[in-house]
Amino acid sequence: EIICTDVQPTAFGTYSITGSSAGVLAVEGTPLTVNCVLGPIGEDEIAATINVNKKTSGGGGSVDYPYEDKEDKPVDPVDPVEPTPSEGFTDVKGHWAEEAIDFVVEKNLFKGTSATTFSPNASTTRGMIAVVLHNYEENPVHDYAGDFKDVEHNQWYTEGIAWLSATGVTTGYPDGTFGHSDNVTREQLAAFLYRFAAHKGYDVAIDEIELDYADADAISAYAEEAIKWATANGIMNGKDGGKLDPKGFATRAEVAAMMQRFVLAYNK
Repeated sequence: EIICTDVQPTAFGTYSITGSSAGVLAVEGTPLTVNCVLGPIGEDEIAATINVNKKTSGGGGSVDYPYEDKEDKPVDPVDPVEPTPSEGFTDVKGHWAEEAIDFVVEKNLFKGTSATTFSPNASTTRGMIAVVLHNYEENPVHDYAGDFKDVEHNQWYTEGIAWLSATGVTTGYPDGTFGHSDNVTREQLAAFLYRFAAHKGYDVAIDEIELDYADADAISAYAEEAIKWATANGIMNGKDGGKLDPKGFATRAEVAAMMQRFVLAYNK
């Protein structure tokens, strides 16, 4: 026997409505959360949501209720879903670079632009690149000696730029500035990574190749070897229309993708 101790019985078949459910009007199509005792009263109660099939009133009346017995079909346990590194960012889910962003955030190479945003489509500054590479090296302490006219002491980018300059990866612009707030171009990014790889002692040698891009003639002379290395190693890819866009600004998503490929290429 099934006796409901709350509102209505919840099982296939016709049952007498007893107990506290007597006199309660059930409305067709209305979902009800109920507690029923299966078997002798006193055993564990179960809760279920049902849709009443027809109108009925209590006081000894009866009604059919569509109900799937949960005891007959045990639910398999579901493994908990681990949160992704970028889950706290509201602008990453479904982005083409979501996997790369998860990677660089997990590796502590990147932080968000706020507690809830990564800003994947925003441009990346040269100062950010210095910080990302500094993070890759686990942030070695390096005092700033005032190498660049536009880099002040005790800024978020200062130590990264000072360290990057000391490695010889960058000498800044000819006018003695670094351009920490300038958006980094794709060819500048390739040059930074190429020189950094050489500084690390990574193998940067490649066979002689031709850059088969519609805008290959737009590549600056200083970046040509770097771009050949980056494309040959799959670190930099072209864009729509068979173009490389060397003078275009690199977005944070593009930098994340290139950093992921860089790390995987040399840390397998």
